[in-house]
Amino acid sequence: MIDRSFKDYDGTARLGELRLPVLWMAGEFDETSPAAAKDFQRMVPGSEYVELKGAGHLTMWDARGKYLRGVRRFLNAHEGRTR
Repeated sequence: MIDRSFKDYDGTARLGELRLPVLWMAGEFDETSPAAAKDFQRMVPGSEYVELKGAGHLTMWDARGKYLRGVRRFLNAHEGRTR
């Protein structure tokens, strides 16, 4: 449950300000729908999106191998580019 200071917070309008590598991941059956994650991905220039088929919200458990491959690929592709 979200309460207090973050209850009404929405930083979506500021996503386009991000200037670092961003990876969005969502499970096929995630509470945060793949469509929403794709919308966020489109708001961040150069960001990437990976959908994990068959996974729910806990992608790191539901699709561990696919999750780790996605994170490793992203990190290897962006190694040294955050400065």
